Amino acid sequence: MMQMGQRIGSLLVLIILSALLITACGLDTGKNSTPGASSKPAEQTVDPAKTPGSGIEGKQVVVYFPTRDAMYLMPENRKILPGQDPMRSSIEILLSGPENQDVVAIAPQGTVLRSISVKENIAYVDFNHAIIKNNPGGSTTELLLVGAIVNTLTEFPDISGVRILVEGKQVQTLTGHVDVSGVLGRSEEIIKKRK
Repeated sequence: MMQMGQRIGSLLVLIILSALLITACGLDTGKNSTPGASSKPAEQTVDPAKTPGSGIEGKQVVVYFPTRDAMYLMPENRKILPGQDPMRSSIEILLSGPENQDVVAIAPQGTVLRSISVKENIAYVDFNHAIIKNNPGGSTTELLLVGAIVNTLTEFPDISGVRILVEGKQVQTLTGHVDVSGVLGRSEEIIKKRK
């Protein structure tokens, strides 16, 4: 009987040791079993270049502004911060004005981007009423403003056209010269060609 008790005790000790060994194997001690390898625990890193919408350097966007002679639009390359929405940022840059001294601001003072959305490759861009109320008028100004908005948004490969809204509603025109009631396409002819 004593022998059987010893066997049970030995078996119990063996089971407990096995359980401890199995548990210890599952613990992350931070040590690597490869000789010469670092003893630091592995860190999980995310490569910003492979993460959509982010990156240390940010993304570059193209925004169009009128030339000083009001004859053409010229592209201005701008960087946006990681995580910013590229389309929204492009229009906000257009509203805030250029950095390049060869071009001029076109957005009427106080114009605010209310929203921007995309449906079936059409960008719907909605501005507050200042885009009409504070617009100085003139056919050239209106043509360049509409062209700047449309060409900036159609720089994005998935955008084939643009709808301009004011206070969430479709409008016929901004100052009476350019029909903006439908889907507007890119205007390559008003872009100044680089020499």
